[in-house]
Amino acid sequence: MFWSLPGACAQENVLDSLLLALKEQPDATAGRVNTLIAIGEYHTETSNYSKAAESLIEAARIAGDMGDLDTESAALNNLGDVFTDMGEHEQAMEQYRRSLELARKTGTIERIVYGYSGIINEYLETGMPDSALFFTVEAYQLDGLAAADSAELLGHMGRAWEYKRDHAKAIEAYRKALVIDRRDPEPGYLHLIHLFYLGTTIRDATEQGLQLVGMPVSERYPRSIEAQRGALEISRTIGAPRAGYEILQELSETYQLMGDIPQALAHHQYYAELKDSVLTADKAMAVNNLNIQYGTEKKEQQITLLNKDKQIQEGEIEKQKWMRNVYAAGGVLALLLLGALLNRYRYKQRTHRILQEQNNIIRKERDRSDELLLNILPEEVAEELKAKGEAEAKLISDVTVLFTDFKGFTAMSEKLTPKELVQDLHECFSAFDHIMAKHGIEKIKTIGDAYMAAGGLPTPNTTHALDVVRAALEIRDFIAEGKAHKIAAGLPYFEIRIGIHTGPVVAGIVGVKKFAYDIWGDTVNTASRMESSGEVGQVNISEATYELVKNGTGFIFTPRGKVQAKGKGELEMYFAQRA
Repeated sequence: MFWSLPGACAQENVLDSLLLALKEQPDATAGRVNTLIAIGEYHTETSNYSKAAESLIEAARIAGDMGDLDTESAALNNLGDVFTDMGEHEQAMEQYRRSLELARKTGTIERIVYGYSGIINEYLETGMPDSALFFTVEAYQLDGLAAADSAELLGHMGRAWEYKRDHAKAIEAYRKALVIDRRDPEPGYLHLIHLFYLGTTIRDATEQGLQLVGMPVSERYPRSIEAQRGALEISRTIGAPRAGYEILQELSETYQLMGDIPQALAHHQYYAELKDSVLTADKAMAVNNLNIQYGTEKKEQQITLLNKDKQIQEGEIEKQKWMRNVYAAGGVLALLLLGALLNRYRYKQRTHRILQEQNNIIRKERDRSDELLLNILPEEVAEELKAKGEAEAKLISDVTVLFTDFKGFTAMSEKLTPKELVQDLHECFSAFDHIMAKHGIEKIKTIGDAYMAAGGLPTPNTTHALDVVRAALEIRDFIAEGKAHKIAAGLPYFEIRIGIHTGPVVAGIVGVKKFAYDIWGDTVNTASRMESSGEVGQVNISEATYELVKNGTGFIFTPRGKVQAKGKGELEMYFAQRA
């Protein structure tokens, strides 16, 4: 397995070339705009979002001043991608809508489709498949669509149907997209994406869904593997290693589901090796960027110090001239000497005050930086990151993982305005955060309307299972109380499923910008299955967790027997209640 991964130096050379080209481009020219867009794309790829946004905003401004609506639309669409990557979904949608509005004015079909694609992706990112489907169908009905545009929109349609769990329609959409993709002798990224999603949809489809597309259930896994392997081959051909390791991970899961454990293990190993090589390349680039930033900051500090030295020297020269005049004055020497001493004292006091103010600013900024770091990383991990510049991933042998998910979230999103929906989510997740802090549990992340946390990390402890079950019951009660209030007020309400499992995980930091502390391993997947296999208003725990908490005071457990869990077969499960 081999993907060519560009090193930090190679990427730096790309940026250097773009910056040099920018210097050679006069203001208000198409060449300058296109170079700025290319710089924006480079910074987006390297997760330097502030720089990316800066370049793309300037590109959009110049293009707008020139009256080049097509290029302004392209810059705004790319700016939307930046905001999407940052998780700023309102800003992203605003840029995509502005891009589409400009594209409609020019009538350029390709640009119009790009505008639609940004909006559709944003709806899919925020868990609104019905809105995504509406805009996809609207775009698909445009006159003069190029073949590639039709294929891209069919792919969006497939993803929307997949979100809605209509596997048959999703498979048909992907198949139609692939018919168009295969007309191109050089397979591209869209072909890869459509094969990948087709493979995962076939694997996860219901028996009824497969029957509706004329596929025997016995062919589920062979067809899924065939599509995923096709996507993997294209990822090698076009040099897309990040897509490659995601495909390998899905292949490993597919082999595991069909019972081919040797192939599952082999592909998981390939996935781990490729992901490690990609992360190593990213880390090298991050270190290089930090070195460049450090060098720039050091030069700025040296310039500042030189300027201060120059000011002091000029002050000393002036003072020496003044002293010579004092000596020449003769009769008023004592008075002028006293004045000089007083001025020197005031100068020292003023300099001391300025230095104190600067030190206070630096200290406040450092405290603010530390506070922000502790807000996104566990304290132990944050301290290691500050001390070493990196934090090593660790295998923790015993961790209890919690997943929550709201029932009917998509249906509720259609009844509320986006502002109301976000406000309700914020209220719930804020309460969850307080509950986690109360029980010493680490929040990992939110994924749409799902919430994930874990006990027993980064510092292992012996109470993590009890802590997490207690926290889960508090979450359940909080949502139940909220439901009662909403029903009384005649408003839509949330209902929740909660799943818990205990086992080993690998924990560490991902990314070089917007650091995130995350966990990986089969324990995480099983905890997610506990949630999806549970029932509304119940805390569903695995057998592993049950063994750790069954003797704890204050709990009652209801055995559910063996329950079918997607991708895991039949697992022993228990509902946990307060005694």
